[in-house]
Amino acid sequence: MGNTTGCIKRSQDGQDSTPSPAIICECHQEFNELHAKLHEAILKGDCETIKSIAKIHPVNEPMTIWKECVAYQTEHKQSTSVLPIHLAATYRREKSLLCLLELGADADIRDNRGRTALHLIITHWPNIIPKWSERKTTFQKAMASMQNRTEACLRIICEHGVEINAEVEGENRQTPLHLAVRYGAYSAISILAQNGARVNAMDQYGMTPLHMAAGTLNSKMAEMLISYGANVNSIIPHSGNTSLKLAVCTASAKGGKVLATDTDCIRLLLINGAQVNVQDEDGRAAIHDACQGGREEIVDLLLKFEADVNPLTKLGESPIFIFLERRSNLRSISLFSKLLSLSHPLKLTNKEGALPSGLLHPEFQQQKDFLVHLARDAMALQDICRITIRNMYGEKYKYHLKQQLPAVMCEFVYIYHDFSAFLEVSPEHKQLQNAALQEELIQMLGNMNMRG
Repeated sequence: MGNTTGCIKRSQDGQDSTPSPAIICECHQEFNELHAKLHEAILKGDCETIKSIAKIHPVNEPMTIWKECVAYQTEHKQSTSVLPIHLAATYRREKSLLCLLELGADADIRDNRGRTALHLIITHWPNIIPKWSERKTTFQKAMASMQNRTEACLRIICEHGVEINAEVEGENRQTPLHLAVRYGAYSAISILAQNGARVNAMDQYGMTPLHMAAGTLNSKMAEMLISYGANVNSIIPHSGNTSLKLAVCTASAKGGKVLATDTDCIRLLLINGAQVNVQDEDGRAAIHDACQGGREEIVDLLLKFEADVNPLTKLGESPIFIFLERRSNLRSISLFSKLLSLSHPLKLTNKEGALPSGLLHPEFQQQKDFLVHLARDAMALQDICRITIRNMYGEKYKYHLKQQLPAVMCEFVYIYHDFSAFLEVSPEHKQLQNAALQEELIQMLGNMNMRG
């Protein structure tokens, strides 16, 4: 980068011609040079030059970049502009940022996308640094330096009275703390919180930073937010979802199941007082979402924290009904048995009297007949007592219950019935499945041969 005496003029054959003093940008030539010097000084952290230019170029006036300007070589089709403080924030130049602020730069002035310098620091946060025990390579040292510069910029701007809870103008209305979660700026959370950031602030959609962290299963960020007072039971107004429900939904989704995502974030929320049986606007609790996903470890974790397996949604769907909606879940015999052992009354239909779609497939006719029969028969009194006592004491008071009841009785309360003999797919249906798969494979190979 350097000063310019003009802009490149394109000749008719498309080749660059010699700059002519008579042909310059739409701006005045002296401002081309002045802005080029200021731009270069900010990127180099040359405070003496910045102070010198500030005498004739106010720090809160934008620097303009023009089409085909030699000094900038911008790719913009039209002219664009950037404020000096925004340039320093974007490129993490802490010396220049401090210099501009001391010269009177407005920390809360916004760019054309409604962002302040604080927003820009966070949206350009270098969040790719792993935890190196020792920074040996040039790359590692460079990335560590970038991280340190970014944190320094954030501290500088916070110390100079920036509006710490300023929302980004636009649809999301996210605060800097929301952005910190969104852009993986973990270390920014503590800096912002210590400088007065509202940890329970809601964006346009009613989501807090903790909702965002839980929805991505970021247990590290969730733990940090909770340590600064984040409300684990905050409810998103339009949906009724909590952080726990969002975490369970993500971990129980197909992607979470295939990738076997850990349950650390769910456990963290539960340990810190997340209410496990809260139902959303549709009447779904976290146990419904966990049963839909069919991940036994998540259901077990919710049960350990007193989850009720019998609440109904507004459509009259029980957790076991949701579980049986997916055919793949019917092969999870262990989880299937647990849900049957705890369901009272066993409700297999919804409000309209319809059975779960998974049970309607021909291969599960045997399981369907067994479950319909089980739902019609009155449950044994001892099982009703077992489920009632377990729901009252749960896992939380299991130890105290062991002190009060005989070992045999306590074991009976906490045992799961083994329904595997009734729930396993019959050999005949397995043969039908295998035959169907073979037929599908033969057809696929035939299609491939035809295309070949």
